[in-house]
Amino acid sequence: MRFGIYFFQLFFIIPLLLSCEGRTPEDFDREFNQKYNACFERAKLRCDSDMNTEACELMANDRCQSFLGTSDNPIVK
Repeated sequence: MRFGIYFFQLFFIIPLLLSCEGRTPEDFDREFNQKYNACFERAKLRCDSDMNTEACELMANDRCQSFLGTSDNPIVK
């Protein structure tokens, strides 16, 4: 019986705890938002001078979503 408990701890609980690196979901959200905002600002710099603001922001949003995903469905790297 004890072997089952040790097996469970060794192969399930310990890797699960190590995978989060001590960060909370709020930490992940904050990091994602920082990366997304930085990506958005960099992508806006790539807009053509004749492009209107709305089209530029839409292009920047699409570009960042393709690299980082969305806050609901992030692309994990």
